[in-house]
Amino acid sequence: MSRAAWSFRRWLLAVCLCALGSPGLSACTQGDPTVAVGREFPMERSVAVKKGSSKREVEDLLGPPWRVTKLDERREQWRYYARIEVPQRILYVIPNRTDIKEQELTLIFVGNFVDIIDKNTNNYAEE
Repeated sequence: MSRAAWSFRRWLLAVCLCALGSPGLSACTQGDPTVAVGREFPMERSVAVKKGSSKREVEDLLGPPWRVTKLDERREQWRYYARIEVPQRILYVIPNRTDIKEQELTLIFVGNFVDIIDKNTNNYAEE
């Protein structure tokens, strides 16, 4: 085999190895989700909360609220909020980005019963 043919075979082998190895090198791994702000709550259960639900029913479904604010003598605001962060890394160690999921449920009670329901979910990434 000529020297030129041998060099070409080595070059071709190197290119093939790089092509096979590069997906492993660029593979992203996902870290454990953590609640950075607020308190995790089962947002999927919030569909059962209706106007007229009692405080006890809401707490049985979702747990205690993250924040309670007294608006006036008859009205109270319960806020359920969680900012869940999932770090993404390259090769398990190099930080790449952080996927963020924000869940928010705000309930206004008049007396002991739900009057206003506001839900919001946002998903985005931070570099």
